[in-house]
Amino acid sequence: MDCVVCGHPAWGRKWFCKRCHKFACKTRAKKARRLALTAAWSKEADAFLCHYTGVKLEEYDTSSPFYLTFDHPIPGDSSKLLVCARFINELKQDMTEEQFRRNIPLLAEHFKTGAPIDRSLFQVGEDTPIPEPVPEKATSKPVPCRGWYAETCVICGKEPIKGSIYCTRCRNIMINEPDRPNKRPLLKAAHDPAADGFRCQYTGFLLDIQVRLNPWHLNFDHRRPGVDGDYIVTCRLINDMKTELSDEEFKKVVIDLAKHFETGEPYNRDVIKFEYWDRPRMPGP
Repeated sequence: MDCVVCGHPAWGRKWFCKRCHKFACKTRAKKARRLALTAAWSKEADAFLCHYTGVKLEEYDTSSPFYLTFDHPIPGDSSKLLVCARFINELKQDMTEEQFRRNIPLLAEHFKTGAPIDRSLFQVGEDTPIPEPVPEKATSKPVPCRGWYAETCVICGKEPIKGSIYCTRCRNIMINEPDRPNKRPLLKAAHDPAADGFRCQYTGFLLDIQVRLNPWHLNFDHRRPGVDGDYIVTCRLINDMKTELSDEEFKKVVIDLAKHFETGEPYNRDVIKFEYWDRPRMPGP
């Protein structure tokens, strides 16, 4: 009997060869896994190919950015799965396949030209909106500054809390942030007085400062993973998409992936070296 996925001799009396068995035979979504593996199998390459990039996938090193993983084209729906590289799975986050294929070119065009992204086109899952502003309220009793105070908030220019260098809103953002001296000027640079809010430095979108689980919630991201003191203001979604890529690597990946989506040209596996990639090993297929 031959393996129902790759056609190689099956392992004992099983439906799969030993190679495919470790990916296909999980207790949940067996059929979806089998169909995804069959669709990803390339007889010519004798390997599984990523659904989104077409690159050959790693089957043994679970810490590799190219390790074979299963993606939900519709987040939370296990009735259909796709095979893709681990770094693509993390880049996709909670987007549907349709949203991912639309959002990546929008983001790439913004990176290349600086043109604003049409917010109505860039959606994630059910597209959580940015909450309406609520009256500013301090999360805790302000502590007077020991050496000096400001006449206006050092970030946004509003009236500060008495004895503080921040207004209530900016203090609530900064109060629990480590390395505040390095993050303070970045938050100031991200402030948009006309919109009376803060903008993501990767997308230009106004950021949420109220709901931490909102994909548009304000985050400070390391430009280079693990390198403190070098940050950028972004949203939770982009921070999660970027994972352990540097600022430069992230932009290169997005631009090359967008080119692949739009033209069908082969994705360049070597577009970046994953210099900062240090993800822990996965617990198995």
